[in-house]
Amino acid sequence: MDSIIYEFQKNASERVIAKVSEFQGRQVFSLWVYWNDSINGTENWRPSKKGLSMQVSLIPELKKAVDLAYAEYLKFNPEETEADQLLTPA
Repeated sequence: MDSIIYEFQKNASERVIAKVSEFQGRQVFSLWVYWNDSINGTENWRPSKKGLSMQVSLIPELKKAVDLAYAEYLKFNPEETEADQLLTPA
């Protein structure tokens, strides 16, 4: 089992991929930066050294951290609203 849940373009040459997979018999959530190793114009996305993997049971803790970071972001960017930034699944 290796299913991509969501991905988005980070910049011109990198994208972030969130996926759930199995490792040593356990379900693992990964959030990893991939880079484009293009060969003759053909995209070839490869994982970088930047990212994290954790047991899926820790996703609620990660969500808390992201929610708090987003609340801090909104303090410095009051023109943004949560409605403007709703995520839609890939």
